[in-house]
Amino acid sequence: MPGNLSDNADNKKTGNLVDDTNNKIKESTSQNSGEDNLRPDESTNENNNKNTKSDKVENNVSQPENIKSNDSLIKPATSSNVEIIKETKDNKKTEQERKENIQDKAENIKEALITAKNNNVVQYTDEEGEIRTVIWAKGINAPVMGAGGDFRKEVTQGGLDTYVIYNAPFSSGNGWYDVNKTRSGGNIDIDKNLCFAATASNMLHWWFDQNSENVDNYIEKNGDIIRAGRRLSELKNSFESQEDSKIFELYKVLYGYNERGFYTDLLMDLFINGYRPKLSGATNIENDNLIPDNNGGFFYDVFKGEKLTDRTYGGDYEYLSEKLKEVLGDGGLVGLSHKALSRNHIVTLWGAEYDLNGNLKAVYVSDSDDQDESDVGMKRYEVRNVGGKAKLSTNISDKSAGAAVGYLHILYLGSNRWNNYFK
Repeated sequence: MPGNLSDNADNKKTGNLVDDTNNKIKESTSQNSGEDNLRPDESTNENNNKNTKSDKVENNVSQPENIKSNDSLIKPATSSNVEIIKETKDNKKTEQERKENIQDKAENIKEALITAKNNNVVQYTDEEGEIRTVIWAKGINAPVMGAGGDFRKEVTQGGLDTYVIYNAPFSSGNGWYDVNKTRSGGNIDIDKNLCFAATASNMLHWWFDQNSENVDNYIEKNGDIIRAGRRLSELKNSFESQEDSKIFELYKVLYGYNERGFYTDLLMDLFINGYRPKLSGATNIENDNLIPDNNGGFFYDVFKGEKLTDRTYGGDYEYLSEKLKEVLGDGGLVGLSHKALSRNHIVTLWGAEYDLNGNLKAVYVSDSDDQDESDVGMKRYEVRNVGGKAKLSTNISDKSAGAAVGYLHILYLGSNRWNNYFK
């Protein structure tokens, strides 16, 4: 069923290795929020003054004939109708102030997310009328969320639970990528557990785009770099479709038929610096005396032993909310691992969505496991705070359901090192 994240009993993993699952994510809650409309206290002042008749005429002034005292053509304003007018004006003023306050909060959130390194921040209004703010990965032309946008809302039923997911089709040339595994009917054994490699491929394709001019100058300066039988010039623009990526093909050669998962950051370190991945999965310690592995190190001459990657635990909701602001704002990209029951999976995160209070509400990802879903490139998953822990979910029935977020695998552009290299 589309959108379901669950275990695959035929494939188990140990430790924190990232494994793939061919079942889809499908547990989340929708965020329904509303604001109380504050109304001014209503009060009605009664007029206790009573009209009395007097047969006496003071100062020799007589009341004209045929005109009665209660027949005035214009009725004086009473306390009741004055309050109605005042109440209507106050209500309009209160509603206007409320709208202005919401707009101010939304603008503040947007301004806070825009940085000198990444101004790719947009806003949309959700189905409940709340303004949401999305910070997208640097340089990408992202699908549009909201009414009339690119994302399609899909509602499915699983037992007693209802699932809601938003999907956008893939479109080439927009700077974001969705490398998929082999479709059913093909040789699925070669890459069934290579979600970590597909994510690394997405991130490196994005990295090439953002560093396009630097890479061209690098090749011009050094000639074409050849590693693992691949030319750098051929890998630079090698994404042809969701099923055709030369970077992913390289990883299939190196890690194909893998019965265990592995780590996305280590594959990027191999490709860029030439660090040989540790079988234990431990992160690389920067080494100024690094001798690059023959299967990687395409950019060793630029970065030597300086890593462009990081791996950090993102399972705490508050930390995740702030960390995504930091990384995306700094021009980085994130591979987001998550766990459904006993299995780990990793996807490429292209955007993070925040509410008016600056809290993380959703993420936008591409997933290598949706290869058999028609016309799907990017998905939106709700991010739920469950007891302080972050969960990805599309389940709007079970508030505690979801896939627990694990580690963040981060890639930076290395701009300063590039600048120093070409000085």
